[in-house]
Amino acid sequence: MPENSERNLSKVVWIEVADYYKSGKKGPLYVDMRIGNLERGINYLQKTLTIVGRRIKFKTKARGRISHEFVGSFFPSRSEREGGYFEDSINNSPSRLRGVLLTIRGRKIIRSEKIKFFYTVGD
Repeated sequence: MPENSERNLSKVVWIEVADYYKSGKKGPLYVDMRIGNLERGINYLQKTLTIVGRRIKFKTKARGRISHEFVGSFFPSRSEREGGYFEDSINNSPSRLRGVLLTIRGRKIIRSEKIKFFYTVGD
């Protein structure tokens, strides 16, 4: 979920990085990003995903000639790194994912913005 991003002009609702699928089965990590709002958003599925240490980079598949690229880092606290979990509260947890999101139409970058997120347990 976005956490007071500078302006969130892209209207990102979430960036989900997970390894469990709706079927309940575990698989390889994937990214799903929602733009718009919870009720009527557009989900952008991953085209590429690279995670090395704390760094993450992904590109989405295009929808209506629009795609996105994100380059950033995870920021777990020391106890979270050691315990393997994230705090599920914006009040107890500083931003956990920060980076730059590019919005691309065709092959042209139409928006670049710094954005940051905190962790919440999914539905």
